[in-house]
Amino acid sequence: MEREYFGEEAPPPVAEQIAEAVVPSDEARLERLLRGVVHTILATYRLERGERLVRRQRRGRVSRLQSICPSSTSNP
Repeated sequence: MEREYFGEEAPPPVAEQIAEAVVPSDEARLERLLRGVVHTILATYRLERGERLVRRQRRGRVSRLQSICPSSTSNP
């Protein structure tokens, strides 16, 4: 399957380049690397999501306190 790329043969897709560059002994290392990347992305997402939930809860507490006793929260 030849493709023209500005008058020359087009380079193979990135996935093909990676598949050709990875030898069987490197597959385990590549798999561990990819799992680490996915783990880091998910951990970062969960951390950011948790921080947003905490901020939202704090805002809710402050607004409830202000509705119960507005003078105590406005003048610390």
